[in-house]
Amino acid sequence: MSDFLNQSFFAVQDQLLAGLFYLRSLLSVNHLLELILATAFFYWLYTILKGTNFLRAVRPLFWILITALLAQLFALPLLAWLLLIFTLAWFLIVLLAHQAELTALINRFLMRETKFTPSKKTLREMINALTALRSNKLSAILIIRRGKSLRALIEKGLAVNQPLTDELLIQSFGAKSHLRQGAALIEGDRVISLGVLSKRLSPNVTSPALKKIASSLGAMVVALNRAGRVGILVGEDAYSHLRFTDLESLMARLLR
Repeated sequence: MSDFLNQSFFAVQDQLLAGLFYLRSLLSVNHLLELILATAFFYWLYTILKGTNFLRAVRPLFWILITALLAQLFALPLLAWLLLIFTLAWFLIVLLAHQAELTALINRFLMRETKFTPSKKTLREMINALTALRSNKLSAILIIRRGKSLRALIEKGLAVNQPLTDELLIQSFGAKSHLRQGAALIEGDRVISLGVLSKRLSPNVTSPALKKIASSLGAMVVALNRAGRVGILVGEDAYSHLRFTDLESLMARLLR
């Protein structure tokens, strides 16, 4: 029994030494530079994916991959092959399951230099539209992007992607429009979607659905009800019973 243990110990020792010598042979200047660049790349990728559900789902694959590499190092090709196949299958399943999140992440990364803050002219168009709707005792909901993607809301609405004008908003929320109890989704100086919310939604800052949108997406929600009262939700903050004379300056300050 002791001979068997000794032989097993020396066999493991030989494998470890062989692995160390193999690693040492790889540590040339070129390989060290390659290792540094690869580490920098994966760290950069980690900073992009940090906090996403996708990263949390693939995190266990790191340890499985390490195990597969160790299996290859200790001359266990079948185990290494099985682990690599399992890792690939798991990664593809997670990729498909989080496709929407990754698509929004890529879009945000590619458009990260794009300004989503409306210009002064666009703010003036919004105020003009809200004033006209108020005089006709009509309601309206404007959802303005401040940072996070509003893709989940866009998928529920009618894609428009037109420059924002007071005429467009007045027509969208007019007496003959089916959007009177819906919403307009705004990115920068453009209306990108209409009718993104339930028709039963109340255009008030006390609406739980509007509060959820403002808090979870960090968007600005401007709600005008038929009584002529206008309010703003930004994140967790609510501003109600606002005067129209103060509305434009407050929106400009909150959107900075």
